[in-house]
Amino acid sequence: GINAEYGVLDCKNVTKNPTQKRKLEEVTGKIEALKDRLRYEQVSQPVVEHLNYIAGALNSKDYNQALYYHTSLAQSCNFSEVSAFLPGIKVLLQIGAQLHNVQHY
Repeated sequence: GINAEYGVLDCKNVTKNPTQKRKLEEVTGKIEALKDRLRYEQVSQPVVEHLNYIAGALNSKDYNQALYYHTSLAQSCNFSEVSAFLPGIKVLLQIGAQLHNVQHY
Protein backbone atom coordinates (compact mmCIF):
# COMPACT_ATOMS: atom_id res chain seq x y z
CA GLY A 1 0.00 0.00 0.00
CA ILE A 2 0.85 3.64 0.06
CA ASN A 3 2.44 4.99 3.18
CA ALA A 4 2.65 8.65 2.28
CA GLU A 5 2.27 9.73 5.90
CA TYR A 6 5.60 8.08 6.66
CA GLY A 7 7.12 9.89 3.69
CA VAL A 8 5.88 13.25 4.93
CA LEU A 9 7.09 12.53 8.45
CA ASP A 10 10.45 11.28 7.18
CA CYS A 11 10.94 14.42 5.06
CA LYS A 12 9.85 16.70 7.92
CA ASN A 13 12.37 15.06 10.23
CA VAL A 14 15.21 15.38 7.69
CA THR A 15 14.70 18.84 6.22
CA LYS A 16 15.94 21.97 7.92
CA ASN A 17 14.50 24.16 5.15
CA PRO A 18 11.53 26.20 6.47
CA THR A 19 9.94 26.40 3.00
CA GLN A 20 10.07 22.61 2.64
CA LYS A 21 8.62 22.19 6.15
CA ARG A 22 5.71 24.51 5.26
CA LYS A 23 5.07 22.68 2.00
CA LEU A 24 5.09 19.36 3.84
CA GLU A 25 2.50 20.69 6.29
CA GLU A 26 0.28 21.52 3.30
CA VAL A 27 0.89 18.05 1.83
CA THR A 28 -0.42 16.40 4.99
CA GLY A 29 -3.96 17.61 4.22
CA LYS A 30 -3.74 16.34 0.65
CA ILE A 31 -2.57 12.94 1.90
CA GLU A 32 -5.54 12.86 4.28
CA ALA A 33 -7.84 13.54 1.30
CA LEU A 34 -6.23 10.61 -0.54
CA LYS A 35 -6.59 8.29 2.46
CA ASP A 36 -10.27 9.17 2.78
CA ARG A 37 -10.90 8.56 -0.92
CA LEU A 38 -9.10 5.20 -0.75
CA ARG A 39 -10.92 4.21 2.45
CA TYR A 40 -14.31 4.84 0.84
CA GLU A 41 -13.28 3.27 -2.48
CA GLN A 42 -13.69 6.55 -4.35
CA VAL A 43 -10.56 6.04 -6.45
CA SER A 44 -10.71 4.16 -9.76
CA GLN A 45 -8.63 1.03 -10.27
CA PRO A 46 -6.25 2.64 -12.82
CA VAL A 47 -5.45 5.43 -10.32
CA VAL A 48 -4.88 2.90 -7.53
CA GLU A 49 -2.53 0.97 -9.82
CA HIS A 50 -0.52 4.12 -10.59
CA LEU A 51 -0.38 4.98 -6.88
CA ASN A 52 0.94 1.50 -6.19
CA TYR A 53 3.60 1.97 -8.89
CA ILE A 54 4.62 5.24 -7.22
CA ALA A 55 4.76 3.51 -3.83
CA GLY A 56 6.88 0.69 -5.25
CA ALA A 57 9.34 3.15 -6.76
CA LEU A 58 9.54 5.01 -3.45
CA ASN A 59 10.16 1.78 -1.56
CA SER A 60 13.16 1.32 -3.88
CA LYS A 61 14.12 4.99 -3.34
CA ASP A 62 13.81 5.50 -7.10
CA TYR A 63 12.49 9.06 -7.12
CA ASN A 64 12.87 9.50 -10.87
CA GLN A 65 10.71 6.44 -11.49
CA ALA A 66 8.16 7.65 -8.92
CA LEU A 67 8.02 11.05 -10.66
CA TYR A 68 7.63 9.28 -14.00
CA TYR A 69 4.62 7.33 -12.67
CA HIS A 70 3.22 10.55 -11.17
CA THR A 71 3.46 12.29 -14.56
CA SER A 72 1.91 9.29 -16.27
CA LEU A 73 -0.97 9.34 -13.80
CA ALA A 74 -1.49 13.09 -14.23
CA GLN A 75 -1.64 12.70 -18.02
CA SER A 76 -3.87 9.65 -18.15
CA CYS A 77 -6.51 10.17 -15.47
CA ASN A 78 -9.60 12.23 -14.92
CA PHE A 79 -8.14 15.32 -13.25
CA SER A 80 -11.17 15.85 -11.02
CA GLU A 81 -10.55 12.41 -9.51
CA VAL A 82 -6.98 13.20 -8.45
CA SER A 83 -6.89 17.00 -8.09
CA ALA A 84 -7.32 16.84 -4.30
CA PHE A 85 -4.15 14.82 -3.74
CA LEU A 86 -1.94 14.53 -6.83
CA PRO A 87 -0.25 17.94 -6.41
CA GLY A 88 0.63 16.98 -2.83
CA ILE A 89 2.19 13.73 -3.98
CA LYS A 90 4.32 15.66 -6.47
CA VAL A 91 5.57 18.02 -3.75
CA LEU A 92 6.40 15.04 -1.54
CA LEU A 93 8.29 13.33 -4.38
CA GLN A 94 10.21 16.49 -5.25
CA ILE A 95 11.22 17.21 -1.65
CA GLY A 96 12.15 13.56 -1.11
CA ALA A 97 14.33 13.67 -4.22
CA GLN A 98 15.97 16.91 -3.04
CA LEU A 99 16.66 15.49 0.41
CA HIS A 100 18.22 12.39 -1.14
CA ASN A 101 20.21 14.49 -3.64
CA VAL A 102 18.56 12.94 -6.67
CA GLN A 103 18.63 14.83 -9.95
CA HIS A 104 15.05 14.69 -11.26
CA TYR A 105 13.58 15.78 -14.54
